[in-house]
Amino acid sequence: MSITRLRETESLAKRHFAETALFGFLFLAVLFATPFIDSSLWWRAVAIGLVIWAIGYYRHRRRFRQFACPSCESPLFRSPAAAGEAVTFDCQLCDTVWDTTFRE
Repeated sequence: MSITRLRETESLAKRHFAETALFGFLFLAVLFATPFIDSSLWWRAVAIGLVIWAIGYYRHRRRFRQFACPSCESPLFRSPAAAGEAVTFDCQLCDTVWDTTFRE
């Protein structure tokens, strides 16, 4: 009988910050550049901003549903958690529960 280990991963938090900063910067750049664009092209800036927002939102939602195990790289799916509990991913191959440092 093996004992399940609980380990904390910082890679998800770092990747979350980097992607949030990147998509936030791109969205704000388009938002602030819109008044300086020719008035006949404003809809293109709005469309680009919406595409950037949609990609960022999709990646944000996906990040908390699926996670690659840092040890064996197998895809892991989120363990159910109640409000205020840790967001964890359970790897059966490594017999490890990964704590993402995020809370529900």
